[in-house]
Amino acid sequence: YKDYTALPGAPSFILGLINIRRKVLSIINLKIFFSLAEEHSSDQKFLILENHNMEFAILIDGILGIQKILFDHIEPLPSNFNKVQQDLLRGITTDGIAFLDGKKLLSSQLMIVDETV
Repeated sequence: YKDYTALPGAPSFILGLINIRRKVLSIINLKIFFSLAEEHSSDQKFLILENHNMEFAILIDGILGIQKILFDHIEPLPSNFNKVQQDLLRGITTDGIAFLDGKKLLSSQLMIVDETV
């Protein structure tokens, strides 16, 4: 993800823009967006989320694997999660895996930056 263009004046959670397969996408850093501790990795990648209205890339540290988790094993978020986290996360497992609601993230007004001059 090293070849992206920074956007001066954009919110801090937007790293910039990247051209992928002839599409220009915003790169979102969810760690900054959710106010989480930032761990720098030299091998960061991104994942593209899209629906019929919105498309952007989210910065990820990597993919550790794929596993099935039963809904019964997903617990509500603890009360110490902030409002944004409560709105955009579906729950958490006892192992500490948080479930991002991609559909809500793609339709969230927080992802729309309207800076009119």
